[in-house]
Amino acid sequence: MFVIGLTGGIGTGKSEVSRILRGFGAEIIDTDQIGHDVYLPGTAGFREVVENFGDEMVAADGTIDRHKLGGIVFADPQRLRLLNAIVHPQIQERVDRKLIAAENMGVHVTVVESALLVELYISRETWANTINEVWVVTAQQKTAISRVQERSGLDEGAIYARIRSQITDGKRLKHADGVIDNNGTLGELRNTVAALWKKRVPQSL
Repeated sequence: MFVIGLTGGIGTGKSEVSRILRGFGAEIIDTDQIGHDVYLPGTAGFREVVENFGDEMVAADGTIDRHKLGGIVFADPQRLRLLNAIVHPQIQERVDRKLIAAENMGVHVTVVESALLVELYISRETWANTINEVWVVTAQQKTAISRVQERSGLDEGAIYARIRSQITDGKRLKHADGVIDNNGTLGELRNTVAALWKKRVPQSL
């Protein structure tokens, strides 16, 4: 099985790239969605978040208020490290299980989509021997901010805090086997991803 680690900063368009790759037949493992599952009521992640960040993190519907939690951790690097220490080992465990399941099912190409792929997994060699390629999605900051505002309603200050909490594109690109520029149209993005797929993904596995 050929495994692609797909990463990029907030608002660069990783999810759109994943949708295109799914159309090519790739299995997608979305660590952001897994992160949502880790916070669900009744889970260890839910309990640890409440224990460490307080009952006020629980929204009226009984779930973790991710916007409120984000406002705290993205303004405080120490609190962000604490949250990462709670959540990411559980995300890693679930991703590992999904990778094993995909391989057992005979999947040819699997994509692990993660904004923190480099700093939490590649740099620490968690998946260094699992991932065959790292593909980085890039976009101009003003374009990324506009996309995040459109989909989430966050103000610029909150978005900048999230950008500052992540490593720079320069650091990501040091690990990149493929680079996907996403400053143009959706059609241009599809062409870029298709060309990279043809060039980098083995045609027979």
